[in-house]
Amino acid sequence: MVARYSQGLNIDEPLAMLRSGATSYYHADGLGSVTSLSTPAGVLSNTYTYDSFGKLTASAGSVANPLRYTAREFDSETGLYFYRARYYDPASGRFLSEDPIGFDGGQNFYAYVRNNPISYADPSGLITCEEKIRNLLNKLVGPIRLDCSDKPVFDKPGTFTNQNGGHKNYEEVSQPLSPQDYERVLLKLNNIENKGVPRGYRTGRTFDSLHLPDGASGNISSRTIKVNAHVDIGNPNDGLLGMITHGLVDGLGGHIVDFLFKKNRSIDVHCTK
Repeated sequence: MVARYSQGLNIDEPLAMLRSGATSYYHADGLGSVTSLSTPAGVLSNTYTYDSFGKLTASAGSVANPLRYTAREFDSETGLYFYRARYYDPASGRFLSEDPIGFDGGQNFYAYVRNNPISYADPSGLITCEEKIRNLLNKLVGPIRLDCSDKPVFDKPGTFTNQNGGHKNYEEVSQPLSPQDYERVLLKLNNIENKGVPRGYRTGRTFDSLHLPDGASGNISSRTIKVNAHVDIGNPNDGLLGMITHGLVDGLGGHIVDFLFKKNRSIDVHCTK
């Protein structure tokens, strides 16, 4: 064994590395990129500085460490990062191969996090959970719009909060809408029927759901709409028992509650991160 790693609860969250009998501790920035390694005594052994797309601009230290930008694996021979589904080139800021999910990830098959690396990371090399939510909402309200604008209703970065276990909350504000679209979209989001957009069972890692428990709220002066969504994503760290518990309590129980009290405001989204 060359090295052994201790990981946090979140994806790509290294905490410590044991290599050749020596322990090194990871330090990361807000994006999750490794900025330094330290010894048990607190002395910095390695430091890293990147540009916005992950190209290494400065480094110091001699401890072998492959986990760097967004805590992904760096191949020193090719200069590429491995993002599970694809390899990423930090020098060009693009993936080397097309997005396996095609147009679901956008029109540019090679773009990295929609060219916004300061705010986002892409641990899977695929479409992000936020993009899936946004695409689903736009697909839902797009056909009812009267305004012929090609600009989608939801196209701004949202905010994730309360990311505990297999759940997270998501909030996003729409672009300003025309008066007729404002009324139609707000009404649609507050009257989502399970028949029209059925929801899958929330069983561990298998099926996932997006709920609008409070519907959507509108700002009449700016003609913008705020969506407060709850996302059930399952917890990949739950294991078999966690999957069963999550499925019975949140899945079956959630369906019973929805059937009795909330017969709307539930739509599907598959998010694994």
